[in-house]
Amino acid sequence: MPGHGVKECKTVLLCEICAKDTHLTSKCAFPNQPKPTVQLAGSAPDGLRMFVAPIVKKATVDSRNAMAIINFPSVQKITELNQFNNFNLVGERAEVVVSRWPPENLATFKLTSVWVRVCGVPDDLMNYNGFCLVGSLLGTVQELDMPTYRKMEIVRIKVGVMDHTKIPEWSPLTVDPHIYKIYFQIEKVVEMEGPLIGGIPIQRGPAQSNKAQDRGVDRELKRQKRHV
Repeated sequence: MPGHGVKECKTVLLCEICAKDTHLTSKCAFPNQPKPTVQLAGSAPDGLRMFVAPIVKKATVDSRNAMAIINFPSVQKITELNQFNNFNLVGERAEVVVSRWPPENLATFKLTSVWVRVCGVPDDLMNYNGFCLVGSLLGTVQELDMPTYRKMEIVRIKVGVMDHTKIPEWSPLTVDPHIYKIYFQIEKVVEMEGPLIGGIPIQRGPAQSNKAQDRGVDRELKRQKRHV
């Protein structure tokens, strides 16, 4: 709007992801950062295996000869930067070289994407990073439904898994010195995937695909009946 200045703006900022009032949700840096994951400990003898949520601490990182994978708005932008051998950041001594990551046709498997509802999360982990830790018990964390959590206190996590039919009813999680039971409930299979050849999914027959989905549905129905 003409004449609308920052000092005159009365809009209250609140990020639904990190709960800070310094920026909009769309500007939050958390979704673009590496997701924290739990650590497996005590796996040598049977009966002592546990998933441990590490305490996140700030650390000084030596950026010399460092490499980072970041998202670009388009392939065209990467092509433009590839025309320069290297360039320096303004006000920094860092030298940057941009190159495209290998294509997806090198992949041999693609994870199935599933939305799960989570219960039993301890208070210390009731935040964005904590939900990432909990989701990593199943697989890779692809998305968090933070708006639903802020409004209804329901934890929903979209995870990438090898086989969604093997998602357990619950899993132990250690937040030293306590062990908690984290409960999972499958809400929706977003995208059924599996093995790849040359980056292309191996076609499965309709009967085989439906059979896998039916096993997942039947398992979920039996689980719900036990809690009635």
